[in-house]
Amino acid sequence: GEDSVLCAKWSVKAYKPSFFVCVDHSRRWVVVGIRGTVATRDLLADVTASQVKFLGGRAHLGFLRCAAFVEKAAAEALRKAYEQYPEYTLVLCGHSMGASVAALLALAHMDDNSVWPAFSSTKVYCMAAGPCVSRNLAEACKAFCLGAVRGRDPIARLSVLSVEALLDELVDQGLEEGSSNCCSARRHHQKHGAP
Repeated sequence: GEDSVLCAKWSVKAYKPSFFVCVDHSRRWVVVGIRGTVATRDLLADVTASQVKFLGGRAHLGFLRCAAFVEKAAAEALRKAYEQYPEYTLVLCGHSMGASVAALLALAHMDDNSVWPAFSSTKVYCMAAGPCVSRNLAEACKAFCLGAVRGRDPIARLSVLSVEALLDELVDQGLEEGSSNCCSARRHHQKHGAP
């Protein structure tokens, strides 16, 4: 029912993804659902991909900015939920950018309940999350995070390093093609005479 929704923020600003907080009594969950990239303004968070220090590793700057917004905006609803349902599990979920933000929030609150209360446990469900943390933090997520990617979805594999590798490969291919075209054109002109 309507009393299950504790908070819903619908945003049209960069670095402020829409999200909701609700209670699922049948599963004994308090759920934070975070929307992924849906509008052009959301792309700003996606492409602010600088890696910054985070919890002994590195994280995606744009997604961290989004996580900071959700962390603050959801705090009051989560405190109220905890007062009534401290034995419930906190579940964070999202798609694309929202999934990455959910994973970052869970990491940030695993050992710190200064902003969000410490529910009995935390789980994260990520649908097609973009790469958002360094390998050591990704390993730490294994204990509480379940992710799914459909087929060969490129977004889930699109990181700063993978884009750099792709650009390097494209440049190398362009150089190889350019030199072979140049040589074949030279051979053609040598064989048939230059125009």
